[in-house]
Parts: sequence; structure tokens; C-alpha cells
Amino acid sequence: MKDAMAAVSDDVERRQHQLRATLPPYPVTVFADAPRLTQVISNLLGNAVKYTPHGGVITVNVDAPESGTVPEHDSTPPELVVTFRDNGVGIAPDELPRVFDLYAQSPSARTVAEGGLGLGLSVVKYLDDAHQGQVSITNDGEGKGTEVVLRLPIVHRSDIEHAAPTTHGIQPARILLVDDNADATEALAMLLSLDGHEVERARNGPEALSIVDSFTPDLALTDINMPEMDGHELVRRLRQLAQARQHASWP
Repeated sequence: MKDAMAAVSDDVERRQHQLRATLPPYPVTVFADAPRLTQVISNLLGNAVKYTPHGGVITVNVDAPESGTVPEHDSTPPELVVTFRDNGVGIAPDELPRVFDLYAQSPSARTVAEGGLGLGLSVVKYLDDAHQGQVSITNDGEGKGTEVVLRLPIVHRSDIEHAAPTTHGIQPARILLVDDNADATEALAMLLSLDGHEVERARNGPEALSIVDSFTPDLALTDINMPEMDGHELVRRLRQLAQARQHASWP
């Protein structure tokens, strides 16, 4: 939580927000990979900061039962519940059903988003599902703020000895992304990196060829219509480099 709050501290100060956090006075262990959980909380805080007007109020409340206080006969798995509230622009009711979709943004959100593709909540949902958690969002309509509730299972330290981040069963790969659309490249790079892949980005063909001098990818994903060098020409040159290095042929 501290790392996530530190990640948004500059924006909070610049916008003169009041950011208030209430945390349990005792330690709580959840089934989660620390960097990815920090990413989830950072994205939720970042959305609250981005869509709350200057001088607004953002609160974070972390609630969890203390270890040893859950009755032995209670079969319900204990949960960590993190509630984020803001008094920002809110979301129209008809937008709520698709708010976790990739690239989804309401019209009012786009007017204050300062760029970006609406990736924050889709990444949150992806990571929360991977950690066996739940995330939900509610509000009373545009202009009335937003409440996001994040739930994660609490575990005992002895239960997580062999825990590992969830993936789709695909071995991590070295991937080169080439696209002159910086937002699209960053979006895909974020999702691939979060799933354990090593990713390098290039904005055009010459930059991609420069990168492979020191980064040998397992595969390349490239746009076709790019200035200076189109995707077909880039793939041809990458194959030539791969053959020269006796590397596996490019897809």
C-alpha cells in the first residue's frame, strides 16, 4: 500500500487532493505477488486521482480480520477488503457493465483523462482474477464520485510456501513490439510484462533494428503501416538478421 501511495503522491500534491488511508494495526498476508498487487492498487489510486477534480477527496479503507479471530467452525475464507472512494466525475450507469473492458472509457472520463487508452481497470481485473480475488465498482452516476471494492483471499504464511504468480501456462518469452502508436504499444507491453514476458518497444523499423543489436527476441509483433519502413520490410530484415545469427526463423 505504501509503495502504491508513493507512486501517485506527486499527482496528489499537484492536484491538491486529500488522500486518506485507514489501515489495520496488525499485519495481513494475502495470496498475491507483491509487485503485481502494487500495480493493482496503483492503477486504482491513479484512476481516482485522474478523475477527481482539483481539491477533491480520495479515501482508502483496508479491512481484514485479525489472525486468530476467525471462528474455527467458520468455513468462509477470510478476505482482505480494500475500498477506494472519491468525489470525482463518476461513471454513467449505462457504462458500468463494460467498465472493465479493454480500452473502455466513458465520454466524461475521456475529457479529463489527459491521454491514455483506458487500460487501468482492465489491468486491475486481469491481475485480480489471477490472484483469485474480486473487484467491483459502483457509483450514483456521473459527477457523483466512484467506489471501487477490491477483495483478496487471506492466507496463513505456511499456506503460501509454494505460491507463484498465475500465468496462462505459456513460457516467458523475449518479445519485440513495433508500432508507431505509442499508447497501443504501451498497452500491449504492460499486459505482456505482467504475464512474465520480457518486452522491448520500438516506434518504427529503424529503431527496432537498432534494438535487436543488443536484444534478441523470441518473436516480434509489428504494425504493418508505419512511416520510414513498413512492417513487411521490417520482418524481411529481421529474418535476414536471424538467419545470419543462426537463430530460429522469425514468425
